[in-house]
Amino acid sequence: MTVSLGINPITWTNDDMPELGGDIPLEVCLSEAANAGFAGIELGGKFPRTEQALRPMLARHGLELVSGWYSAKLCQRSAEKEIAAVADHLRLLAAMGCSVMVFAEGHGSTDGNPDLPMSARPVLQSWEWPPFCERLNVVARHLRENGVRLAFHHHMGTVIQTEDEVDRLMAGVFDDDFLRDLKPELEREKQKVMSDRDAFVAWLDELAAKFATEAKRRNLAGEGR
Repeated sequence: MTVSLGINPITWTNDDMPELGGDIPLEVCLSEAANAGFAGIELGGKFPRTEQALRPMLARHGLELVSGWYSAKLCQRSAEKEIAAVADHLRLLAAMGCSVMVFAEGHGSTDGNPDLPMSARPVLQSWEWPPFCERLNVVARHLRENGVRLAFHHHMGTVIQTEDEVDRLMAGVFDDDFLRDLKPELEREKQKVMSDRDAFVAWLDELAAKFATEAKRRNLAGEGR
């Protein structure tokens, strides 16, 4: 079984802190990513946002587009408004053959604002979780119907930051049998990172193989697009 690896351009330029690598040309990023052996790359702030410009740029370096970050405001607007807001991004990812969209809830995030303490991040109240999860489910179904799966990204400074928040999100939006069945194993094996590093690394290899097998199954079944 073959697994293709992609990389994020934040390795070269940090969009949240452009003083870190902001002077590095995009062509340098792409050429070095290809020379390092990566098969694909995610979108970054310096990338064009049309298929006509992006496809030949990546093709010159033998790279594919892996995905692209999207910052949502589902805590503040309806699923229908979010679907309208994400439309251009979704069209680009689908046209470029991406199977997933890296999706985060970004409203009120302290990420990228050095003047705000981490403690100032937004926190969902108990009554806010059900409508948030339902909106996320609606958007995820819309993306899937258009050939792109939603890959939720928990992130520092956002409403989904802590382990408890990740657990609550997963409990509220799970419609994936593979991930739901895998969750007990993740809960059990993650503890090894502090007690048995060799065993943890070995488990990560096994986990990667499971994901690769599932990805292959979905692609063959037409579920990945």
